[in-house]
Amino acid sequence: MKGLAGIILFIFVVSASFDLGSATKCYLCSSTKGDGKDCEINVEKAIFGECIDPTSYCITITVKDVITRTCALKNMCDRVESYISYCKICDTDLCNTDSGVSVPGYST
Repeated sequence: MKGLAGIILFIFVVSASFDLGSATKCYLCSSTKGDGKDCEINVEKAIFGECIDPTSYCITITVKDVITRTCALKNMCDRVESYISYCKICDTDLCNTDSGVSVPGYST
């Protein structure tokens, strides 16, 4: 569990800095799958913010049973590939609404 917490902390510390600038807006939340929280099932009700780095993207990432939505660098999925079960980067405002679940045989 220490590894999981470290990965999630790494994602937030490295990529989730926010400001009121004109950067991409992303949903900012984390929850355990199945807990019924807005981060998982009603993403549009979750908190969102603007990424401080104008080169940031939005990300949905799943590590074990924890889904996280935040800001990230474009290559974040490549950096944590061996630790995750799902990772998707997008580049438009509030685009990180996907389910966080990989579908076998489907590639994004």
